[in-house]
Amino acid sequence: IKLCVLWLVAESWLIFLYFANQLKDRRLLLAVVTALLLSGALQSLLGIGQDLSGGTLGLGFFGEAKTFMQMRAGEFLVSRVSGTFGHPNNLAGFLSMILPLNLALLFAPLRRRLKVGLVILLVLMATALVLTLSRGGWLAFILGGLVTFFFCLSRRYRHKALSLVVALTVAVAFLVATIVLVEPLKRRLFEEDYGAAQTRIPLALVALNIIRHHPWLGVGLTDYVAAAPSYDITMQAISFEFPRPVHNEFLLIGAELGLPALALFLLIVGVLWRRLFRAGRHPEETPFPYLAIGLMGAFVAWTGFRLTDYHYVLLADPFWVFAGLAQALTSIVDLGPASQ
Repeated sequence: IKLCVLWLVAESWLIFLYFANQLKDRRLLLAVVTALLLSGALQSLLGIGQDLSGGTLGLGFFGEAKTFMQMRAGEFLVSRVSGTFGHPNNLAGFLSMILPLNLALLFAPLRRRLKVGLVILLVLMATALVLTLSRGGWLAFILGGLVTFFFCLSRRYRHKALSLVVALTVAVAFLVATIVLVEPLKRRLFEEDYGAAQTRIPLALVALNIIRHHPWLGVGLTDYVAAAPSYDITMQAISFEFPRPVHNEFLLIGAELGLPALALFLLIVGVLWRRLFRAGRHPEETPFPYLAIGLMGAFVAWTGFRLTDYHYVLLADPFWVFAGLAQALTSIVDLGPASQ
């Protein structure tokens, strides 16, 4: 098991290195972005199909047993979809990173028919995101979309104050409209769903206690569940009642690998944000600065989502595809269009 875990860690790094070093051509990079958008569209179509059919569409045959699930929200049952991702939260996390890219390209200098297609994709993926009923993914998209919308508006119209007001207005309008119109999501947000949200706090307390006792090296990668009962100081005895890792990617890294590893990972995220911010302000009027803004929004969405969920980012998470894409994109923008 440990050897498999080490391989997955190495695979994450290899994924990053491959995308960062092989995407040197602008057309190839655009092709990869197109593939990501189409994969989001395909997953969205599967999710919408699952919702309409009320079943898994036969995907359980491939081992995805939770591609369609029902759960309680207050006194009602609500249905959630997940495409081929196995769990609705995983699909929501993926879509919340894809959607800012889609949104940013709507502001880019592209042909009208391409923008019509992007609008269709945006509506399709946003619909599937809502159908996952993932509160974390839904709110993460609002955060990432807000950042993307603001920077794209301010780049296009050169008026930051007005851009901020418009972006906040659109975000609040989308928030309110979705809550009002989507009854299952309203139940997930405002009615008890048997402790799904409440478990986050005691899980965090256990993780913080582990970090307090093992601040330098943690308890070991993927060893959180086995070690948690020894550090469970909660009244609910949460590690026995809910034997899962803490639903916070950053606390999970700190608990399993220690604070130095967490600091290094935060440094990686900070460097990506900084490079993307600079690329998003580049004067060239091509789709690439807008893609940089979209990727910045994608990482904001990822960060917001992982504050309420986990997916072992060090073990071949889609995060590293986006990180490699961001590194390649910023290098291309720094070189300028004349060099391509």
